[in-house]
Amino acid sequence: TIEVDKVKSHSQYRTNTRIAAIRLMNESAQEDCISTDDDLVAGLQNFSVTSEQYYLHVDPAVSVLAETTFPTVNWYHAANGPVNMPVAWTKMWGLGRVYYNALGHKADVIDHGEALEMLRRGLIWAANGKAHAKASGLDPATFQSEGNHL
Repeated sequence: TIEVDKVKSHSQYRTNTRIAAIRLMNESAQEDCISTDDDLVAGLQNFSVTSEQYYLHVDPAVSVLAETTFPTVNWYHAANGPVNMPVAWTKMWGLGRVYYNALGHKADVIDHGEALEMLRRGLIWAANGKAHAKASGLDPATFQSEGNHL
């Protein structure tokens, strides 16, 4: 659940600050959630943060690690109703690894606890992508075509 903490209006933009309940997509995930035993979230507990949420359009090829429920608010996406929104995800890109984490609009959200550990694991996972590709025998030629350079 997400409770509206406050809505601030600024002269050039509008910020929705929310208490977001972050559900990790591990073996204890709810039945209606994508379930994975991904090492990036293994052993972490669900947690809540107060932060700005982002309404994202996400590539369907990503592996969702954590999500939150984005409520209906008076904004352009309101016609869609409440949605489960990915907060952290991974994907492969050629020989590389992509890790995305929407948390951290303010530093105090990711400077401790489960949020910090999830970020730490994700960055290490992405940084080790080249070594993983070599160990897996992946060949850069697989992803190259004429005029396409890695």
